[in-house]
Amino acid sequence: MNYMEMIIAILLGIIVILLNRSINEQLETRNLLEKKLFDKESHNGGLLNELGYLKHIHKELEKLADKNIKN
Repeated sequence: MNYMEMIIAILLGIIVILLNRSINEQLETRNLLEKKLFDKESHNGGLLNELGYLKHIHKELEKLADKNIKN
């Protein structure tokens, strides 16, 4: 193996390590975001649960508005 092949092998190894590190960081970020979206026990009770609650409140407000219009 000559020097050029060794240098190429080392550079390819470095590229693989950097790509692996980047992929791991992206997966960790994705997992954290999914936890915030779906986890009922997270800090904010789960963003999707909060959204469902807000939709429920919106429907109730629409019902009240319809009752007020009829009266």
